[in-house]
Amino acid sequence: ISPDNKVFMEILRDTVLPKNAKSITTHYCGTKEDFYKKSFKLTFPAVIKKPAGAMSKGVFLANDFKSALNIVKKISRSRDVFAEFKELVRSKKYKGYKRISSFRKKFIVQNFISSLSNDWKILIFGKKYYILKRMNRNNDFRASGGGKLEYTTDYPSGMLDFAETIYSSLNTPFISLDVAFDGKYFHLFEFQCIYFGTTTLEFSTCYYSKKGDKWQQYKKESSLEIEYANAVIEYIT
Repeated sequence: ISPDNKVFMEILRDTVLPKNAKSITTHYCGTKEDFYKKSFKLTFPAVIKKPAGAMSKGVFLANDFKSALNIVKKISRSRDVFAEFKELVRSKKYKGYKRISSFRKKFIVQNFISSLSNDWKILIFGKKYYILKRMNRNNDFRASGGGKLEYTTDYPSGMLDFAETIYSSLNTPFISLDVAFDGKYFHLFEFQCIYFGTTTLEFSTCYYSKKGDKWQQYKKESSLEIEYANAVIEYIT
């Protein structure tokens, strides 16, 4: 079972994270029927995600309600032939009986941020921030898992401050953030505190830390094991 749970992550966004992290509006659904009930709230295009998965697996773009419904049916199907047969018999036997849904795998639906050519992976270990630019795949809206990576020091002004507000709102020694910038606003796509890739740290030749109210760059390679240990020590002390 994957420890990644994007549904719970979105609940945390709604209940714990600061206002500037809520430009992404998420509808979490436990069944296909939940999706129907919330469909009047949706705008298209919309992004639909399975509750777990990395490198953009299980992430889909729906341009209208019909395509969204097709995606939802596919990813939420909970096939059980015996249980479905019993439900069919009950519906015939008892007038007005409402069958249990056969589409009970959870998923989330989000608003789509258009006109983006890349996003940013930001890893935070204690006071150290590591950044990686990820270009979108060819003819695709997704950047994660595309392999078009750039370790650059040219990042949008204010991005590390934005990341800091997210990190400081969660009680965790380290965090992974997927952030995008549309030229005016920052958007938090996803975040993980337990189960995340560490390539951004392992291949970075520098990191950033805040000194006073300014961010300083430190040109130094980091050891993943050491940074994990230091972040935990810093957290518990």
